[in-house]
Amino acid sequence: MPHNRGPRLEGKIALVTGGSRGLGRAICLLFAEEGARVAVNYRNRQDEADKVVQTIRDAAGEAFAVQGDVKHRVDVERIVQATVDGFGGLDILVNNAGIAFYRPLLEHSEDDWDHVLGVNLKSIFLGCKAAIPHMQQRGGGVIINVGSCHAFATQPTCTSYAASKAGMIGFNRSLALEMAPHRIRVNVLVPGAFWTPMAEEAVARLGKLEDVLPEVNAKLPFGRQGEPEEFAEAALFLAADSGSYTTGQVYIIDGGLLASMHL
Repeated sequence: MPHNRGPRLEGKIALVTGGSRGLGRAICLLFAEEGARVAVNYRNRQDEADKVVQTIRDAAGEAFAVQGDVKHRVDVERIVQATVDGFGGLDILVNNAGIAFYRPLLEHSEDDWDHVLGVNLKSIFLGCKAAIPHMQQRGGGVIINVGSCHAFATQPTCTSYAASKAGMIGFNRSLALEMAPHRIRVNVLVPGAFWTPMAEEAVARLGKLEDVLPEVNAKLPFGRQGEPEEFAEAALFLAADSGSYTTGQVYIIDGGLLASMHL
């Protein structure tokens, strides 16, 4: 097959949930750089989402921001429809929106459980259900679900978070088989320790950043956090033709974190 030297997502339409910062922001920017038109979903960080959109537009790309809470069906359906109305279809869905949550089980309320599972797991059910009919109309598509190393090795006080990310893997495998006849590829992309606002908040809970971060990084095989742009490159591989024979898989981009047993 001849190598395509043009933009790898030319003509594609992508929706990235939680696209205003962190890993989602990096994915939005790279997908746009590679020719995709991008809908940037956010829940309450409109300023940050608008900056992502403006960065894309300044580079002659096409993007717009769309607000919505991914744990609510009405919001998800509106987000997907806004993407289709704005760009004429949908080819790529990145279910990136998620929250971390740490609390001992006996202090863990039912509302806490429902919130974490809603944002991290129910949201991908809602997103896929809303997006798939539009992908079928275009003869195929790509779904990338952003997971977590906590699906494989976790810590105390992470019960709901670990459950939500482990559940994603079973959902992903079944949906991939269901969607294969429709030429819709479905994969999980698992980040390890990436330096994002969420990671910064997690480290800050342990103490002063300047004291704690060197200790955290020293436990990582590469001695550093991953950069969001490195994760976005893996998402691009799955979204582009390079991932054309890949579905139902879990790709772990963790810099050796799981191998090191220092989660």
